Amino acid sequence: MKWKDIVILLRSVQDKAKILADVLREDNIPVYATIETGYFQETEVRIMLSLLQIIDNPQQDIPLTAILYSPIFNFTVEDLAHIRLINPQLNMYETLLFMTAINELQEQLLPIDKKVFAKLQIKVNDFLTKLHYWRDYARSHSVPELIWLLLNDTGYYDYVGGLPEGSVRQANLRALYDRAFNYEQTSFRGLFRFLRFIHKMQHMGNDLAVARNLSDSEDVVRIMSIHKSKGLEFPVVILADIGKQFNLKDVQESVLFHKKLGLGLYVNDVKHHYRYQNLSRQAIIQQIVKEYKAEEMRILYVAMTRAREKLILTGTVRNMEKFAQYACSQLQTTTKTLPDYFIMQAKSYLDWLAPAIARHKDGLTLRQSATNESAVLLDDPSQWQITLINSLDITDKTTISTVNEDIINKVKKLQPLPATKQKDNIDRLLNWSYPHQEALSIPAKLSVTEIKQQFASTDYAPQDDNAQTLFAETSFKRPQFLQKQTKMTATEYGSLMHTVMQHLDFHGDLSDKGILAQLQNLADREIIDKQHINKIYRKNIREFLFSPLGMRIQKAKSLQRELAFNRMINAKVYYPQAEDNDTIFIQGIIDLLVEEDDGLILLDYKTDNCTQIEAKAKYAMQIELYAQAASEIMRKPIKEKYLYLFHDASLIKM
Repeated sequence: MKWKDIVILLRSVQDKAKILADVLREDNIPVYATIETGYFQETEVRIMLSLLQIIDNPQQDIPLTAILYSPIFNFTVEDLAHIRLINPQLNMYETLLFMTAINELQEQLLPIDKKVFAKLQIKVNDFLTKLHYWRDYARSHSVPELIWLLLNDTGYYDYVGGLPEGSVRQANLRALYDRAFNYEQTSFRGLFRFLRFIHKMQHMGNDLAVARNLSDSEDVVRIMSIHKSKGLEFPVVILADIGKQFNLKDVQESVLFHKKLGLGLYVNDVKHHYRYQNLSRQAIIQQIVKEYKAEEMRILYVAMTRAREKLILTGTVRNMEKFAQYACSQLQTTTKTLPDYFIMQAKSYLDWLAPAIARHKDGLTLRQSATNESAVLLDDPSQWQITLINSLDITDKTTISTVNEDIINKVKKLQPLPATKQKDNIDRLLNWSYPHQEALSIPAKLSVTEIKQQFASTDYAPQDDNAQTLFAETSFKRPQFLQKQTKMTATEYGSLMHTVMQHLDFHGDLSDKGILAQLQNLADREIIDKQHINKIYRKNIREFLFSPLGMRIQKAKSLQRELAFNRMINAKVYYPQAEDNDTIFIQGIIDLLVEEDDGLILLDYKTDNCTQIEAKAKYAMQIELYAQAASEIMRKPIKEKYLYLFHDASLIKM
């Protein structure tokens, strides 16, 4: 008998097919399972994806090591260990490059034997030559062309064809080519984007089906669902897991529907906070269960009639003695078939089969387990062989035999065990604490406003609750209809004034009528709301623009408004507990940056209702951070820094 003569049937291959296939492969039994997932877990697919990853970016130790160890380059574990020892300070790819450029003096200092290094150097040179060629090829060719080149150059396609289930493995590689080809038919191109697409699929838990390319001549054990086996026959059929219970969760839904009986609902007793099933719902449940089990019985018939020579049924029960009593409960039934009510009680295929087999002349084993050998036996020509296996008989006991009996007795009595050689290691692991605990309190990112709120001097901060709301920041923007019906908050008014100053034409008509016309134009373009025009300080805007600084702004070489910036700073500046190399990512927006021939002028607008002394103390740190960022970005010195307060038209030099 060949492996292809055996088929294993499951009610649903998605449940246990992958596990079952892995177990059979561990015993060197070739197996093929028709499942809808597991493509990215197949060895040949993982190796090819690792190769694509290092072609895209070789500075990845895990994919690079996987490729070196794979049959494509056949580096041994000892080879990889030697490479790692050459220079532990470098990553794997940098070490390989270092090996090719090593001089005689460095060679004498290597921690490995010279002969070993010479052999390794040859293999490394061969690998890097191919890798660099493939990387050059990837820059000018599509991903599917690259995959096909790799399959031909490495010989990996032919190699997997010689392994068990070789045709399936080759089909998986062809499927990778096809999926890369289909991907590049979209608007996306390139190896990096294709790998990102695969990574996102894996990260989201999505998978693809293994390629289905199995010929009738392939000598493998097949695992398939009962539905897939319809119309087929096999010499040996194994119907597995017949003790698995039926899935009747559908009848637990709050609302049931039957095409003939209608809706099945609960009756809710609001007064007593209780709900119960009415008669119609109970009738619908009974009908749904009846139809479901009738369908399951037809499926069982299909499964049992697929075998030509031998049918093997396997199932598990928790309590064999109790189950045997159930199986032998109908031994005195004189009719050939089991009673209908008894059939309806069944929760699995085993609940149907065991009582029937117990009434057969070959069911002596079941009857003995129930201590009931007297029965009305049926005259049936079929032949059965029943084998009962205790789970303890198939448990690996090799590890148990080495354990001291005294320790086992203490475990049974829940007594403390003596210390072992691993005590120090266990204590170290259990008492471990994160060495950089203080760093957890340091944020990775801060805005300039957050820095100002956390670290700026509060000597001049307002003390009453109403004043504090002037400086509060909301986490969301109120809808326009609320802004029309209620008074604008300080934050909303500040955003309005900043928007106006961002879009105002400093070289246009700056008279009162001119500014009003510009505001109406902004409202027509829906940049601001028409209802807010009368709330804008037009007089203070005009006074600012006709001040000496405003005249300089109008004549400036260039203006940068609402200039957003990002910057990395040393965390120690604000967090003394930080380490020397810790950094914080800060971001902010500069209201106005004026460029003159001899430097830059930085200006920040404020709408706070505070005095000049309060404003200067409150915003000094913020203005300084803006100045440092602007100087680095523009590579010019900041010669002047100003705050302009709209509420009293005062200009403060910082």
